[in-house]
Amino acid sequence: MDINLKMKFISQPGVCSIDKDTIKLTESAITFNKDRILDLGTGSGYCAIRLAKEGAKVDAVDISEDALRCASINAKLNKVRIRLFYSDLFKNVKDKYGLIISNPPTDAKDTPFKSRIKYFLRKSFLKDYLIYLSPYLFIKERVCLINRIIIEAKNNLNDEGILLLHLYERDVKRLKSRKIDIEKICDVYKTTGIFKISYKY
Repeated sequence: MDINLKMKFISQPGVCSIDKDTIKLTESAITFNKDRILDLGTGSGYCAIRLAKEGAKVDAVDISEDALRCASINAKLNKVRIRLFYSDLFKNVKDKYGLIISNPPTDAKDTPFKSRIKYFLRKSFLKDYLIYLSPYLFIKERVCLINRIIIEAKNNLNDEGILLLHLYERDVKRLKSRKIDIEKICDVYKTTGIFKISYKY
């Protein structure tokens, strides 16, 4: 039986919902079989909880107190231990990991109000339009955020560590660093995929 069928999750306005991108990111992470993982921007906690169910030791961080509360409830519902704590990206992250995963927000300048609006839009017939338009509306800020994640993640990865990100194809074309290799692991939506980032040391 698929482990997904045994899991229970609550969702709440303002916290990113569990969607195809979240599930694909988690499934991709599982294939790398790393026992020490950081879930950056955990949201509902789905990725962290599923990976903990697979036996990984998982730390999960978020800048949203609502998200951390939601993830904590979901961890209890699924009877797993994950270490949850507040962090603005890597600011409060001190350890090193074999794998860091993240599904960066579409709008890097998100606010609690905008998050709640998007929560309801994702559950409506407008969802596909939102996915299509987002990279055009927020591309500049989003690419800046992704570059920041890539640069800062290196300090918290061990020597063979991997960074996995859910990105728009347009994001990838605008990433600046020449000191990384980017490999597409799988498609998610028509314009997005899961990408493996490794560093040229």
